[in-house]
Amino acid sequence: MMAWILCRVYALFLLISLLYWLVCQGILAMANGEVDQEHPGQALAYYEMLGQIAPGFPDIDYWQAWRQCELENYAAARSLVEKGRLRNPESPEAPRILGQIAYMEGRFEEALELWKDNPPGQAWAYFELGRLEDCRSALAKCRSDEPGLENLRSALQEQEKAQGR
Repeated sequence: MMAWILCRVYALFLLISLLYWLVCQGILAMANGEVDQEHPGQALAYYEMLGQIAPGFPDIDYWQAWRQCELENYAAARSLVEKGRLRNPESPEAPRILGQIAYMEGRFEEALELWKDNPPGQAWAYFELGRLEDCRSALAKCRSDEPGLENLRSALQEQEKAQGR
């Protein structure tokens, strides 16, 4: 009789765990759908909801930080990065996000330091600093299909034309 009860309790535990996982995945899918549709505010709301019901969800703080960056709430983004570092200090997201914040705030040298392993980010920062040769070198390290770099390549060509190169 006891074994039968334990089996039922275990089955119920598995069912609840599965439902919990499905709910979390559903919220994550809705948040990512909002990101794809360029609605960072709504995506942030879903990520916050997910963070409340699953506070240990991997990288949830970093995802929220990215959405805060998109909304130009840099102080909130920094706070979320620090929270994320406590949970997942090895994630490569922290320097990416902090580099993005530095870049958006016009601190290009700091962005370069944070983006040591991010050639596309470095290329943009070098361009903003007027270091066109370094920009070109960073671009050479990027994939040819990297999003947004076509705009940078065009701007670099225009800048070089203006300088008579």
